Amino acid sequence: GLQGLQLDLNGDGQAEVRFYSASEPGAGYFGTAASGVATARLLVTPQGPFDIGSYLVGLTDRYSIGGPLPDSMLWAAADAPNGYGWAIVLGAWLPQGLGDPIMPDGHFYGTTAFAGIQFQIGSDWHNGWMRIRGGTYEDALAPPGWILDWAYETRAGVPILAVAVPEPSTWALLVGGGVLMV
Repeated sequence: GLQGLQLDLNGDGQAEVRFYSASEPGAGYFGTAASGVATARLLVTPQGPFDIGSYLVGLTDRYSIGGPLPDSMLWAAADAPNGYGWAIVLGAWLPQGLGDPIMPDGHFYGTTAFAGIQFQIGSDWHNGWMRIRGGTYEDALAPPGWILDWAYETRAGVPILAVAVPEPSTWALLVGGGVLMV
């Protein structure tokens, strides 16, 4: 699960992304947020007009990370001078006194999508992605989300397509094994 996870994308022993709880029980809000380190940036959309934070963007399959950004997105880092340095992955808002309606919060609530990241190896910036399956309010006792897989471009400054690495199907394995036997 995401809560408390530190993710080392390139296996160098330093976490590029850290996920932590951002619960605010008084406000009836629960969720998980992600924060990069000084040498990492997350692709976000600002949350509100007051620099109070951001949402980790849920990207579609085949999105080019490291390419031109639409005006609604920006790269945010943990050392950003405003609140954009942390990003909500998912959450749910329980309006006070309104009974049971649950208002989902974040791009990953109840869905699977890609998150964009840029991080440094030495002084060079690399583009990467994480595929995240977000939970729902009903998952409150379970992890609020899961990292399914991730990848990064080993060449500095080169965009990477957000594409899930398919697992070989059972039939493909059986056929491949049959061919080897013959």
